[in-house]
Amino acid sequence: MRRASDRGFTLIEVLVALAIFAIVAIPLLGLELSSTAQVARVNLARRAHTLATSYMDQWMVQRFDGEKKEERDGFVVVGAINDVDERPGLQRLRVVVRFDEEIVADLVSYRVP
Repeated sequence: MRRASDRGFTLIEVLVALAIFAIVAIPLLGLELSSTAQVARVNLARRAHTLATSYMDQWMVQRFDGEKKEERDGFVVVGAINDVDERPGLQRLRVVVRFDEEIVADLVSYRVP
């Protein structure tokens, strides 16, 4: 029997409080982990798009036919220039950026050579 002068919690009270805390905290931890993964994917896509834009700008002014391939910071950047069949005198430039064999950015632009 507890006396009025006793202070503190019983072991059962501590275990119940810990169980309630775990029930609330575990789903919140899962949200944090998925949020971190999402931020990493968005950051990767942003870096790939910046890289694709940079290469697009460079290759728009260069004269080359066919395909170019370069590697940079773990990304593989492939650029291809083709004539547009329906519009003579018009060329299409496509820049694809891959990371771990997955396409992360894909840009297309046109130019008159």
